[in-house]
Amino acid sequence: MRPQRPPRLSRHPRRTVASEPDVRAAPKDAVAARGMASRPAGRWGAASLPLAAAVLAGLLALTPCQARAQQPGAAPHEVTAADKETARALMDAADAKLAAGDARGALDAYVAADKIMGVPTTGLEVGRTQAKLSLLLEARDTLLRVTRYAQDASEPAAFTKARQEASTLAASLAARIPSLQVEVKGPQDDHAIAVTVDGVVLPAGMHRLPRKVNPGAKVIRVTAEGYKASEQAITLAEGEQRVATFALAALPAPPAAPEPAGLSPLVWIGFGVGGAALVVGTITGGLSLSKTSDAKAQCADTICKAGAQDDIDAALLNANLSNVSFAVAAVGVVLGVVGIAISDEPPSEAQGPSAVRAKPWVGIGTVGLTGTF
Repeated sequence: MRPQRPPRLSRHPRRTVASEPDVRAAPKDAVAARGMASRPAGRWGAASLPLAAAVLAGLLALTPCQARAQQPGAAPHEVTAADKETARALMDAADAKLAAGDARGALDAYVAADKIMGVPTTGLEVGRTQAKLSLLLEARDTLLRVTRYAQDASEPAAFTKARQEASTLAASLAARIPSLQVEVKGPQDDHAIAVTVDGVVLPAGMHRLPRKVNPGAKVIRVTAEGYKASEQAITLAEGEQRVATFALAALPAPPAAPEPAGLSPLVWIGFGVGGAALVVGTITGGLSLSKTSDAKAQCADTICKAGAQDDIDAALLNANLSNVSFAVAAVGVVLGVVGIAISDEPPSEAQGPSAVRAKPWVGIGTVGLTGTF
């Protein structure tokens, strides 16, 4: 048979809280009558009235500070009459919300009352409601906190019973909490893998170990450098131990960097020949001027000495060589410029693959332009 729930904070027998000095001296019969008047119908049978009256009477001997001190680590705080009345109202509101099917609203009210009083009975209600909402991790944590409240020889029996019930419920929740394990295939380094469950990042490398989670829908996302991200939506039942497997596909290798643009051989040939021809033309031009000067020195008007003919012939020969060299130099320069223009150049990112490209070309007796549009 299910044990009766311990009294909790309220003006009726279910609520256990230190009362004001004027109420503390009230007879037990009056306290029991007050509890009966405020008790919701159907929650407690007539046989529970003596026990509830006795529990409440025992609580009346506690000061507010003694009741508050049951929560470990609680800051010293004098629980006032306003605090206690507020907690009673919150507990009553939580009961009404729970009866109407609003477990979430009830949890908010129970938590608020527990923050005010911090006693085993309020903590037990918080843990119970969290379990109703499938917040099993939070419920077990709350109930274990209740079991660690410091015991006092003079504490009411309701606190002791609530602590025991919290211990029993916490133990039963342990088997109901599911676990999730993530197995990732592809990347070799587990620490390079990032795993999130409902947006929460798991510690590096911990995804391979079973992790306790609340039951219900979960979204798992796995990412790794060099691999395509993968995501799964699963639903975990109470007590289920699930291994979610991910096989990550490697991303394609990035395209190789384009090779540096190469210059056309015409550049080296044209500028090489042009440079050499320019040097030859300069030298032969200088020799032609020198021989011309020597020939003029041997001539008077149109009459020249016999030895002047050799200087005249040498001057003409060097002049012709100089002219030809300068012409070759000009052609070489043109070829070099054309070679630069027709050198292969990969399209830039700004141009894109569809950019217009044009190249000049030179043929025997013809010139033209070719390109892609």
